[in-house]
Amino acid sequence: MQKEAKRKNITVRMVRNRMMIVYTLLLLTVFFACTAAAVKVSKDDLINELSDEIISIDTRYASAAEDFALYSEIDCTRAFMSGAHEYDPLSIAEHEKSEQFNNARSVLLQASAGRHYNDFLIMYTDNSSVGNVSSGASERLGTEGYSYFENKLGENADVWFFDPDKTSGKLCYLRRFSETSIFMLSFYADELDSVLSGPDSESFLLADPSGIIIASNLPSVSPGTALPEEISSMFEDKSGECCVSGSRIGVSMETDNGWQAVTLKDIPKAFYLDTKNNGRLLAISAALLLVSLSAGILSCAGFSAALLAKPDNEFIDHETGVLNEYGLDEKVSEELETMIVGSTCAVIVVSINDAENIRRTMPPRKWNELRMKIISSAEDYFVSNKRFHIGRFNDDRIAMFADYSEFDIFKAHEKLKSGCEGLCSIFKGFTLDEAGDMLLSISIGACIYPDHAEDFDALIAKASAARKRAEKRGGCAYCMYDPKEDNA
Repeated sequence: MQKEAKRKNITVRMVRNRMMIVYTLLLLTVFFACTAAAVKVSKDDLINELSDEIISIDTRYASAAEDFALYSEIDCTRAFMSGAHEYDPLSIAEHEKSEQFNNARSVLLQASAGRHYNDFLIMYTDNSSVGNVSSGASERLGTEGYSYFENKLGENADVWFFDPDKTSGKLCYLRRFSETSIFMLSFYADELDSVLSGPDSESFLLADPSGIIIASNLPSVSPGTALPEEISSMFEDKSGECCVSGSRIGVSMETDNGWQAVTLKDIPKAFYLDTKNNGRLLAISAALLLVSLSAGILSCAGFSAALLAKPDNEFIDHETGVLNEYGLDEKVSEELETMIVGSTCAVIVVSINDAENIRRTMPPRKWNELRMKIISSAEDYFVSNKRFHIGRFNDDRIAMFADYSEFDIFKAHEKLKSGCEGLCSIFKGFTLDEAGDMLLSISIGACIYPDHAEDFDALIAKASAARKRAEKRGGCAYCMYDPKEDNA
């Protein structure tokens, strides 16, 4: 019978442990799935919101750059329509050159008045020029000649290009006026900074048709350099579309004059895990795992507590409401498994002397009230300790587990003896009838973990052996387990 009960107890514990593992793993899976789904949904919502915002910003940048270029092209057209192209030093008579040169120069200066042009001129195949000619353009014509600008223009009617300058890069516009002449205007690239200024949270780039940076607020990118590969690869054949690459979101738009306007924005780090940064990724994973594991344990602990609270639970003694022998075994075994080295605990067994004869003299209700009095009195003396469990065995033995780890070994023994003496003092002279003829006494036995035993069965056996010795003394008495006197 005892072996059968033990097997049942072990089976219950194994099932409970497996249920805890299953519940923990299930909760971990659900937690990670919900977290991943929440992050995914939040990130998608964020990217959609950022996409609308960044497309709007890039449209504004592209429009501003396009308007800036358009005004310059209109100035060129105005100069042409005013007759500046009529001056051709290669075809007019020598005596007419001076007058037509001055007329053309006046038209060009008037067309560029009030504008911040560095150059506004017409150049010819003989390397001569007319209009506002900077020292840089004059030097370029003198060293590389008309052919340098003609090669830039190629087969196109007009073209924009970035020309590195000794002091600052220049943005140049060329338009063919005739077979022997080319119009050119230029301005320093930093003129675009005021046009393209925006919030510090956005990064913008402006590149000419050949992919050379014209303007940028990125510290790592300088005007005159090629568009970085990691940026250009984001927008291959995707003009006007929002693209995501790593921790960046961006959009690129092509203007009517062939410029490429790019706007970039960083995705908030909370929604971006850099897999190359293993340290941060592992730290986040470990934190999530710890939270999930803790939540799983707490959830299972709550499930276990709720299970124990049910009146039909197999771990509860239905007559007294405390743990039965299976429940006490379960709880105490759990405590012993997690006990740290150097801990001191006690198992105390209490029994009514001559219990069988006394029980015959009173109704069941009175007998149960007597048991409850012993249980409540025992709790008064022992429940104040760190961990405490109490239960009833089928033979009406009351067993308790008390943790004295907060005290040193000597203080622990003193507290245990003090509790036993206090419990005995309550029932000294205790009578069962009004006349005082029926005296009741209790006997208490106690043993220490780990001095006397290290598992529940051995501790109960040795505390019961000490209780029998106390019973032989008569009256209310207690005994501490002594291997010389008690044969457990």
